[in-house]
Amino acid sequence: MNSYQYASLQNEALQNESSFNPALGQGYDPYQLQKYKDGTDPDHYPNTDWIKTLTRPSILQSSYNLSASGGTENTKYFISVGYVKNKGLAPVEDYSRWNLRSNLEANITRNLKVNLNLAGILSTQNGEAVYGSEYIISQAYITPPTRVNRFTNGYYAFVPEQRGNAYLQATGQTGFNTTYNNTLNSTFSLQYDLPWLKGLSVKGTAAYDKGLDFTKNFAVPYAQYAIDSAGDYTSIPSYPLAPYLSESYAQSQSLTLETSLQYTGAFHRHHIGGLLLYTQTQTTTDNFTTERKNFVSPLLPELSLGDPTQVTNDGGGSQSARQGIVGRLSYDYAERYLLEFNFRYDGSDIFPPGHRFGFFPSFSGGWIVSDEPFFKTPLKGLDFLKIRGSWGELGNDRVNPYQFLSTYSLIGGNYVGGGYTFGGTNPVFYQSLQANVLPNPSFTWERAVMTNIGIELHYKKDLFTLEADYFYKRTKDILAQPALLYPSVIGLALPDFNNSIVDNSGFEITLGHTLHLGKFSYYIQPNISFNRNKIIYYPESRSIPAWQKITGSSVSVYAYQGFHATGLYQSQQDVNTGPAPLFPTVGPGDIRYTDIDKDGAITANDMVILGQHFFPGIQYGIRWGAAYKGIECNILLQGSGNVQAYNSTSNYNMIAASAQLLDRWTPQNPHASFPRLWINYQNNAQPSDYWVVNTAYMRVKNIELAYSLPAQVLQRSGIKNLRLSVSGNNLITFTRFKLSDPEGAGLLRDPLIKSFTAGLSLQF
Repeated sequence: MNSYQYASLQNEALQNESSFNPALGQGYDPYQLQKYKDGTDPDHYPNTDWIKTLTRPSILQSSYNLSASGGTENTKYFISVGYVKNKGLAPVEDYSRWNLRSNLEANITRNLKVNLNLAGILSTQNGEAVYGSEYIISQAYITPPTRVNRFTNGYYAFVPEQRGNAYLQATGQTGFNTTYNNTLNSTFSLQYDLPWLKGLSVKGTAAYDKGLDFTKNFAVPYAQYAIDSAGDYTSIPSYPLAPYLSESYAQSQSLTLETSLQYTGAFHRHHIGGLLLYTQTQTTTDNFTTERKNFVSPLLPELSLGDPTQVTNDGGGSQSARQGIVGRLSYDYAERYLLEFNFRYDGSDIFPPGHRFGFFPSFSGGWIVSDEPFFKTPLKGLDFLKIRGSWGELGNDRVNPYQFLSTYSLIGGNYVGGGYTFGGTNPVFYQSLQANVLPNPSFTWERAVMTNIGIELHYKKDLFTLEADYFYKRTKDILAQPALLYPSVIGLALPDFNNSIVDNSGFEITLGHTLHLGKFSYYIQPNISFNRNKIIYYPESRSIPAWQKITGSSVSVYAYQGFHATGLYQSQQDVNTGPAPLFPTVGPGDIRYTDIDKDGAITANDMVILGQHFFPGIQYGIRWGAAYKGIECNILLQGSGNVQAYNSTSNYNMIAASAQLLDRWTPQNPHASFPRLWINYQNNAQPSDYWVVNTAYMRVKNIELAYSLPAQVLQRSGIKNLRLSVSGNNLITFTRFKLSDPEGAGLLRDPLIKSFTAGLSLQF
């Protein structure tokens, strides 16, 4: 909405709260409204579109890749180099990356083979120096249009909501933030085929990964002004008042060593395979940051030129290790009856002794029914039919580590209330150690047990295909804090315990249809999945009301508890005859909440669990396309259904100029989608399912048009293939939720980007 509409709605909100008084700066008088409407005084009464002001209208992205492969019977190689250059949504943002990759495979002897794979990434990312690029995007949404960005004399304005001027930040005039990332991934392996038993081999693998990150953040002051009613300008100090420079460096390295013995063999129609592998990984990280303030010049971003008395620094490091044994045994008869057994026996140093290792087995089997003799005649045309099933257990150690140790934090300092003191008339406070949480000597792996049953069939090859799977997953021993189970009377935080359980189940279907008619062909491949989850157990007190218990709810409800809304009050009589509202200021147009506990008043005890469908219950996609004489058209649709989101941006009035406010409740618009407007009143700002929105959608994710030149045209030039293509991504989204991207509903983040690409692919 424009600034006139915004100012008018601000007046209405203040009038709803009986606090409208333009003489005291609470609202806008008719003269001010007219100035916003006619735009004749943009210095005092602007109309700023902050989204257009702070973001690029379009973003240029480019990608290049060059690769070569070849070799002889005993030596093969592959080399590729790629470059990516992307601009960001905010003008100050950009990203560039070089990718280097080489693979070498050589037969040293008849039985000895060596592989060397190297990959490197060199990237540079630029962003905003003071508050960060994400802050700029959020300001594009929350700053009202009644704030001026640049005065007519060329001065930039101080914007209170932005704690400065976000435009200067967005365009890089407040300094720079540059991150350099260098990554090396390397894998070396030797495989020796043992000569005394065909199919038996031993293999050794070493993988070394190294990461280096360096960030330099130099923030400088900038000029900004405020204007008074007489048109006089006043300089407003910016943050920072003087230049400061912070630098951070981080490195990580990981070494993985593996030794394996593997076997594949065939005896008549019996096929047997096996693998026994030992693996271990050690990872270390180190990091430090340092900062100096009060630089003499904003043009020399070097640490040595900052004030040596204004220095801070910090640092840290980590180390972790894992080891395990992996095994696999597979068998099939005539490639018709398939069986496989796998296991992992993994150990992780983040767990206490005696709880570090876990055994995780899995089984799978398949039956290709279409290979049976009895199947051929009665079902002619059904080329392939397979029934499969599996059961397995996986472990998760990606959790908060070392919870079995007693840990402490350094707190306090030489200030009143900091640390500890020995008392006295002028007490001196000292830093001290404070215990963090009680250690848990038995915490261990989280476990997921999964079962899958599926069917796969092909009719007349690829004329019609079907894959269908049912899955059931129980995740147990999930680490969760028992804060809702025990009162906090011991003075320490309680540790996580392996005592939560979550179930997840559903089924997936993928269909396929392909038809070839001479030089014309087309295909369509729809897929859909149905999923639901449920918290079987979560540690919580028996005294918690049933309607507030997490157990039995969806996984997505952890952070969402609010009131159940039954619409809006339409009259003061509705307010007076219903349960006593949360606040005495509640009036017509405010959200009406349900008295769940029937005590005659709306209280915190009436809050219920929200978000039973915050994870999609249905996800689907459709791939389809056609080709004729080198011309291709490929289309991808995707979407989700049975999904909701909590629209917190509306609940907390976070989008200042949102057009949804135009459909607010008034006596003349009683069936509005938005409550009566408010600024300080809190009833409508309470969490409730009034703000839970349907975010189901279907999106045209990608459309590609391509043309490949005929081989006979290219043969004289030495080119094997030349393909020209144009494509579009995120072209259109069909959804009832119009405020933003439905996948990011309730979040202030980068909008969904619609992109167009032109490509050229050459193969020699």
